[in-house]
Amino acid sequence: DGYSEYYWQRYRNYLETQKHFPPKVLETLENDTLANLMSYLGNPNEDTTFSIRGLVVGDVQSGKTSNYLGLLSKAADAGYKVIFILTGTIESLRKQTQQRVEEGFVGFDSVDGVDVGVGRGIKMPKAFTSKARDFTAGDNQNTTYKISDYSSEPMIFVVKKNVSVLKKIYSSLKK
Repeated sequence: DGYSEYYWQRYRNYLETQKHFPPKVLETLENDTLANLMSYLGNPNEDTTFSIRGLVVGDVQSGKTSNYLGLLSKAADAGYKVIFILTGTIESLRKQTQQRVEEGFVGFDSVDGVDVGVGRGIKMPKAFTSKARDFTAGDNQNTTYKISDYSSEPMIFVVKKNVSVLKKIYSSLKK
């Protein structure tokens, strides 16, 4: 612990006020589920290397979205700067995930140019994908941000598990 809970508190408030999650559900999500998941992650602020991978699997309407958005909010608060969500190979599902990430974490819809969900706050994660496009490695990276411009706030990529897309990301990050 010992980290600011800006992103988590913003998301928790969104779940409470806009999604009408009952207090007991929020308490279980925060104190049981997410605390347990965070215990498996390495500390991004230490000089030691680590390799952690995870997979969210569940039935329809079982809470997968609130679990992974809660986890990425907690991870961002802990100091993770680059976050990838791999969505499978179907573009419509990637777009759906992108929309949920914009609502629950980013707070801004770059396609429509409006605040959504948690809304823009004093800290802004930078989304390098949009509902319009997966990662393209173009000069604008699908948005008005460049990878090298922003290291103070988390950078998030919602991408398909597609070889060409993953190669573009690898090449861009390497530069």
